[in-house]
Amino acid sequence: MKKITTTLIMVFALVAITFGQDQEAQSEEHPIDVRLNACMEGITSMTIMTDCQFRAVDEWFIETNKYYNLLLDTLSETSASRLIASQEAWIEYYNKETLFIASLYYSDLGGHFLMRFINAGCTKDIVRRRA
Repeated sequence: MKKITTTLIMVFALVAITFGQDQEAQSEEHPIDVRLNACMEGITSMTIMTDCQFRAVDEWFIETNKYYNLLLDTLSETSASRLIASQEAWIEYYNKETLFIASLYYSDLGGHFLMRFINAGCTKDIVRRRA
């Protein structure tokens, strides 16, 4: 039964990732996504592709912080205070969500190299949406 559940979760995750990529492909790609795709192009090693995903996470964090600071500089004191609180809450959410995702893919689903790749993609998507 556990093997069937694991297989279903893997299939669902791959479909979700593929669907998300198809939706993103319909609009103009962000330079971070272009670099990510170039990094993974022609690569067959899941380890290297996972590293590419985590590099994109770092780039999306830089992008998030850039726009956060630009926005913060334009806001009233009240709105700036609310943005700071919102960002703090988002960071707490990010930390808890990525801890759960890592636990799910590394512990509960066996930590297979495909699970590491899916974990990296999920982490990237969380930060990308915030940016």
